[in-house]
Amino acid sequence: LDVWLTNRTGPQVRFLRNDVPTENQFLAVRLEGDPQQGCNRDAIGARVELHMSSGEPRRLVRTLSAGDGFLSQSSKWIIFGLGNRSDIQHLTIRWPGTATMESYGDLVAGKRYRIVQGSNQAVSVASRQTSVELSPRDLDLTPSSDRSRAVLSKPLKVGQLDYVEHTGQTKTLHGTPNSPVLINLWSATCDPCIEELKDFVKQSNQVFAAQLTVLALNVDGLESSMANTNDHAKQVLAKLGFPFASGLATKELVQKLDDLQHKFIYRQRQLPLPSSFLIDDQGRLAVVYKGRVDVEQLVADSKHIGRASERERNVIAGRPGSWVEDHFVKFPIAVANEYLEGGYIEEAQAHLEKHLEKESRFQDAATSEEARRQDIRIADIHHALAGIAYGRRNVKATLHHYEQALKHRPKYLPVENNLAWLLATLPDDSLRDGDRALQLAQSVCRRTDYQHTSFLDTLAAAHAEAGQFEDAVKTTQKAIELAEHKGNQLAVKELRQRLQLYQEKKPFRQASR
Repeated sequence: LDVWLTNRTGPQVRFLRNDVPTENQFLAVRLEGDPQQGCNRDAIGARVELHMSSGEPRRLVRTLSAGDGFLSQSSKWIIFGLGNRSDIQHLTIRWPGTATMESYGDLVAGKRYRIVQGSNQAVSVASRQTSVELSPRDLDLTPSSDRSRAVLSKPLKVGQLDYVEHTGQTKTLHGTPNSPVLINLWSATCDPCIEELKDFVKQSNQVFAAQLTVLALNVDGLESSMANTNDHAKQVLAKLGFPFASGLATKELVQKLDDLQHKFIYRQRQLPLPSSFLIDDQGRLAVVYKGRVDVEQLVADSKHIGRASERERNVIAGRPGSWVEDHFVKFPIAVANEYLEGGYIEEAQAHLEKHLEKESRFQDAATSEEARRQDIRIADIHHALAGIAYGRRNVKATLHHYEQALKHRPKYLPVENNLAWLLATLPDDSLRDGDRALQLAQSVCRRTDYQHTSFLDTLAAAHAEAGQFEDAVKTTQKAIELAEHKGNQLAVKELRQRLQLYQEKKPFRQASR
């Protein structure tokens, strides 16, 4: 068999052709099921048995699967390796969806056959000829190294980072520095760290010319006295003539940087020394270097980070290619729903908030049509966030997201209805607003011609909250008629309970419906 291999690193696609000389025989079968007989077209699940006249084993069995390996896929051709045997007796197929078994004879080793369910014949298929010429080449193996460089195509927000100056004062590296910053973690007992610091000294002119800030933070104080560490670190840097900023790392800073790099580097390993983190002028982690930094590479990286053009992205990637995000539309609501279905509520919320920030950031530069579409997307995201907030019993956040959704999409029926219901029925007096609830509910019912049971239920609750109990009774009776007509007995039961409250001139109080 031949193999197509894909890889996240280069080369990303590789064809491994099996040119091993052999006289061994095979038999290949391609099946086509008949949906009219209960079998899927691809015949996934079919059990195929090849019976031989002599030798061991006398029976070879294969089952056609849609894929049986992690991140891998087999051909739908069923291949029987026969070794040096060719004495095929017959082939039997148990098709999925039926109890019957079909048998085929007169098959010749070394050939390919196509079999359609119920046809009672195996049709010989010629090997496909292709005009594509693939030139073989040797694999260029990357030599083993104690250095690595990981570039993020999607830089991560770093936030506030605190470290200790040599004076003992805590200083903050703010989230939006004026220029790219390289945070270098080093130890006085680490020979590669000292050699790296020497590299920075030797090529300091290049670093300064690139308007790159270097901050060397010693980590020896994490495990020992910071005071003793501070003196020794200053002596080492002074001896080297280190011209850049320096200080002492805190456990919180190192942990935060480690957590950030683990978000995109899946293999969980302890940070080596030295390790360096390149942060762009927007306060985002852009590149992680493990081992000694190549200063020329660092300077080149500092010129490209933070830019989103296709040319700059390809420079970062290191090879030409196609970026997925340029060809696929993102549906944040669908992704968030998958998170929610799996019980990952915080992840769903974070995913929606990330897209909300992105949509809001570019809205001012949009054309009128683009702005309209963005408004719809932003409203949908706020609607989804409101549902998550309400599920977590954060009523104030729920109301906020509903209001924001209507700000971007004023005529949004489900949002108007949900907001009206909460404003009319919340038990917290400070959060209810009967007049606003009535305004929203009346608008919703007018636009749906007063023919929606749930919307009428909301309107009745708003009437009651506004003290208009006669209107609440009439509206609820109309809702009951609609629910009975549709056979929704559960709704009828709930509506009758609320009707009794309104007849007693009492508003309905409930946080959810």
